[in-house]
Amino acid sequence: MKRLNLLFIALLAISMTSCGNRETQKDEDEIQLEEQDNISTQYEKAIVDEMPSADDQNEINEAKGVINDYYGALGRSQPRDAYDLMDPGSNRGSFSEFSEKQSKYENIEVSFTDEKPTVSDMGNNYSVKMPIRYTGTTAQGNQETYSGTAELMKQKTDDGEYRITSLDVKREDS
Repeated sequence: MKRLNLLFIALLAISMTSCGNRETQKDEDEIQLEEQDNISTQYEKAIVDEMPSADDQNEINEAKGVINDYYGALGRSQPRDAYDLMDPGSNRGSFSEFSEKQSKYENIEVSFTDEKPTVSDMGNNYSVKMPIRYTGTTAQGNQETYSGTAELMKQKTDDGEYRITSLDVKREDS
């Protein structure tokens, strides 16, 4: 019986000593739990950090719609519609110059690359820089693929609409 009492007292002393360092400075009765580094939590935080905000995603979607409309109009041989989606201050030139340059394709398919688009709040305007890739098919059935970026801007007004301010695309090697 004495042995059992001694063993019980020894275990009690050990357990009290090991729990003594877990107190917080605020209150002796609170136990501070340490946050463990969790790989999946860090991974989830990284994914959330890379995702655009809801407002930015709305701006990106709106800008993508303009890019789709632009290349869709060119693919349907409607250069006036495409021309009107470009900002007057862009390098679009006159309508006749634009129409002549853009008339060689019968079909155009546009896609958005995996690179992250950027949205900038520029005071009175929003600006979106979007990575794009498109393939144009000529009347002879030849395909030409281009990739680069499209920059769009819109005024922060109720009726503000994105307009393409620049297209910086280069032909890919076939």
